[in-house]
Order: sequence, then C-alpha cells, then structure tokens
Amino acid sequence: MAAGGSRGTAAICSRPDWQRSVLASLPRSHAYLGYSEGQNVKYELRTDETEPARLAEAAKELASIPVGVIVAYGTPASQAAQAATQTIPIVMVQVGDPVRAGLVASLAHPGGNVTGTSFLGPDLAAKRLQLLKQVVPSAVRVAILFNPNNASNRIFRDEIETATRDLGVSLI
Repeated sequence: MAAGGSRGTAAICSRPDWQRSVLASLPRSHAYLGYSEGQNVKYELRTDETEPARLAEAAKELASIPVGVIVAYGTPASQAAQAATQTIPIVMVQVGDPVRAGLVASLAHPGGNVTGTSFLGPDLAAKRLQLLKQVVPSAVRVAILFNPNNASNRIFRDEIETATRDLGVSLI
C-alpha cells in the first residue's frame, strides 16, 4: 500500500529491455501529477517476464495485492493482466492490434477495464511492404522474424502474407 492508504501503481513488462524505461518513466510522469513514491504512491514492478506462464503469474500477483492500476507493456503482458483481473484498470502500452488481440471491443469504445495505446495498426504492415517494394523494386522474397506466441505478431504476419500475394513477393 502506498502512503495515505491509496493503492500503488503496478507495471508488468513482457520484454526485459523495457525495465529501465518503466522504472524511469512512471515516477517521472507521475511527478507532474503530484505523486511521489513513498509519499502518496508506491510502485510494484514485475519485469523480465517473457514466458506466458510467468507473465500470467506476475499479473495474478499484482492483482492480488491489489493495486490501483496495472500498466502492461506489450500484447502478452496486457493479455495476462486482462486474464488476471476484470476490475483493476489496465493501461496497455505498445500493443499492436488490441481489438484483434481480444483486449478491447473497439478502439472508439474499448469497454471493460483495458485502455491505452496501440503503436501500430495491422493495416500498416501492407503499407510497409509496399514501401519496401518501391525502394527495392527487384525484391522477390521478404523475410520476417516474429514471436508466434504474441497475438499482435501473428496478426501482422497474416497481414503481410496477404500483402505479399498482392505484390507478387514471396514470404520467408
């Protein structure tokens, strides 16, 4: 619990390299709103969780504290937080397609307890491939690397597969 009886802010990250960013950005941004760690807010951070089972466990732990809000970085962490609680507000950050990932009903009216930002729309995957083809017109094969356990990555892969057929490029 944070000072004054208010509940703390929780953060769960699905990528270890975001740990420094989370540690630095939450307190700094909250300071603008008058929050100070140890005074009127406490942070509960769970980072370096990349396995779905560990993300789920970290999310359940945060929900059981309970905290005032969960900030979830990435699609897997956001899905784990959503599965852990339907009452604690969840702010998703850097999620590819929150609608198709099942996090919100729509971008205009998310519903439920999840809100936040989407860093890329799946419709941009085709546009990126079109731009690549314009820059390298001789390209006949394109390779993508992705994490198949991440719902947003699977969605982008599907969009790119469709675009490759339209542009006559093979996908590796």
